[in-house]
Amino acid sequence: MITLGVLHRNNCKLACMFIDKFFSSPEAEEVKLIWIDNDSNDDSADHVSKLLRQSDLFIKSNVNLGVIGGRNKIFDEFDKIESTHLIFLDNDQLVSPGWLNNYKSHSNFENAIIGLEAWQLDNNFKPFKMCNSNDGQFSYVGCGGMCIPKDIYKKLGKFDEKLGMAYFEDPDYCFRAFESNIDVKWKQNKYVIHLAHQTLGKMNNRGDIFSKSAQYFRSKWRGRKDLLLRGKA
Repeated sequence: MITLGVLHRNNCKLACMFIDKFFSSPEAEEVKLIWIDNDSNDDSADHVSKLLRQSDLFIKSNVNLGVIGGRNKIFDEFDKIESTHLIFLDNDQLVSPGWLNNYKSHSNFENAIIGLEAWQLDNNFKPFKMCNSNDGQFSYVGCGGMCIPKDIYKKLGKFDEKLGMAYFEDPDYCFRAFESNIDVKWKQNKYVIHLAHQTLGKMNNRGDIFSKSAQYFRSKWRGRKDLLLRGKA
């Protein structure tokens, strides 16, 4: 079984759209959905809880765990169940039939972290380029769309919450993988449409959160520029 983890906060319309697209995909039968409502203050939780299957897991947090803390909560639940892989999708990444097979068809599906979007960092450890199909090397794959085999999760653990509420958890995780000689791959997925920045993009203090996380990430990996382009498509 494969687990899909989704973190959601507010925007009930978007949540319902995600779930409708997910259940319209035949691959939904192969997937256990873990849905974390991250302290929504609209009616998202009520609607979502009624739409999910009995086999799915719905958790309503009464505090805002942040993006990183919320995803770590998904890791905690993934740890408890019999499942071979965990896929993180953002609530604004809408799937269509074929989305899961795109992962499973990758030659390294069983023993690598696989992402849908890959980025390059500059020498100051700042994202500057989203890769396209012609780019061979990259610094990290984005957490939205990241697929992690359970064996790799057992080795690397959860995201580093010292980063703060959000940002840079994905390059940090990939750097930790590179250090442990774990492959990180990426494969574009035409079956996943990304309506970017539907939650974080609307936060007033987004810039401050980004800056604090960037500062911690740079201090943590200072001196490890050898990791900047370790990923290979």
